[in-house]
Amino acid sequence: MIRNGRRKIALTAVAGASVLALGLTACGAGGSSEGSGGDGDRALRVWAGSQTPITANYNPFAPTVLHGALGPIYEPLFFFNKTADSEPVGLIGDSYEYNEDGTVITITIKPDLKWSDGESLTAADVAFSFTYEANNPEGNGLVSAEATDHTTVVLTYATAQYTTEFQRLGSTYILPEHIWAEVTDFANFANEEPVGSGAYVVDKTTSESYTLVANENFRDADDLGVKKVQYIAVDNNQTAQDLLAAGQLDWTGMFIPNPDDVTGNGAIEWINTPQDPTVLYTCSNAELGCAGLQTDVAVRQALNVAIDRAAKTITLESGRRESYGKLVLATGSRAIRLNLPGAERAVAFRDLADIERLRAAKAGSTAVVIGGGLLGQEAASGLAKRGVRVALVHLMDDLMERQLDAAAARLLAQEIAKRGIELHLGASTDRIEADAVVLKDGTRIPA
Repeated sequence: MIRNGRRKIALTAVAGASVLALGLTACGAGGSSEGSGGDGDRALRVWAGSQTPITANYNPFAPTVLHGALGPIYEPLFFFNKTADSEPVGLIGDSYEYNEDGTVITITIKPDLKWSDGESLTAADVAFSFTYEANNPEGNGLVSAEATDHTTVVLTYATAQYTTEFQRLGSTYILPEHIWAEVTDFANFANEEPVGSGAYVVDKTTSESYTLVANENFRDADDLGVKKVQYIAVDNNQTAQDLLAAGQLDWTGMFIPNPDDVTGNGAIEWINTPQDPTVLYTCSNAELGCAGLQTDVAVRQALNVAIDRAAKTITLESGRRESYGKLVLATGSRAIRLNLPGAERAVAFRDLADIERLRAAKAGSTAVVIGGGLLGQEAASGLAKRGVRVALVHLMDDLMERQLDAAAARLLAQEIAKRGIELHLGASTDRIEADAVVLKDGTRIPA
């Protein structure tokens, strides 16, 4: 995240929803301090990404949606800060609670809310949003969404939703029913004049930029520190970096190989936000079913002795000592075997022998890949390239749900579908038969 340090006071004055908005569009700002408060005619200038030319599309379900629609215009119920151990912040929502088994979520929204066109925003809009086709209610296991009064909505699911809290409450954008109830072809709806609940409304859209201005009906309109935001299209990172250093951009999120070239003048601040953090877990307790050398305490103690963390060295079996910058212990792994009937028919995807079995698949045959992680996607793509008819089954509603938000996951799903791969999201496998994979809802997928 890169931003101008002199803008800190103005930016911290922005209401919670607009903090979310700017955080979603990019991760930072930079630029000149003159008139940089965001008030009056001076807009906060944000890099729109390499979307050139810009085409007006504020449909939150469209793959070409302009970033400013997601957060600044359309909001979820709550903001979840994934980088901090903190409670969700209410946007439209005020509070929520689960029933005992996690299948029912009762949500209370803030009172007296309005859409940007002045119409009342009520629990009925929330219930409508969760049942709207584009939000995949059936795939999410939604049984019902009921507005019990103007500020209370009850969501009932077929299974517990504790682990999908962010997807449900933090990345489902709430829609005005009086607008979207008339939209039947949501995939091709450009929504050029969006009506939302967020801090901003569309002022102007051109092929070079689009501008959002303060929504006078926003719940915290009086506290909004940034009144105008201009998203500027720049077709490559280097040009955006040059504009940032020259003070022509205030806020951007992008890869910069040497941040000191931009931040050396002291006027620009930056935060590094790794996109793909990795956490390694070691299963070392044999009593819990773990297997392998790491379950032997002597092996773990030997590793501890061999690695000098302070000096960043490791002693090998030969006695030779090697220094390191980053140390990776590549000890190998075993594929997780599914605990379900017919699992012995599944082919693991871990070594060269497994690859050869995949290569043996003939064009025109069928295959089902269970698991939509990186390896699952690679296996599905590889088979599809060989002319195999492939279905990809993933337990969660979104692909790579730990790495991607809902909007990015939708883009990934659309790209995979373009490769001719049939996607089954939010799908739980019941059994594997000789000629099919059967899901718990009874769907049979030829294999």
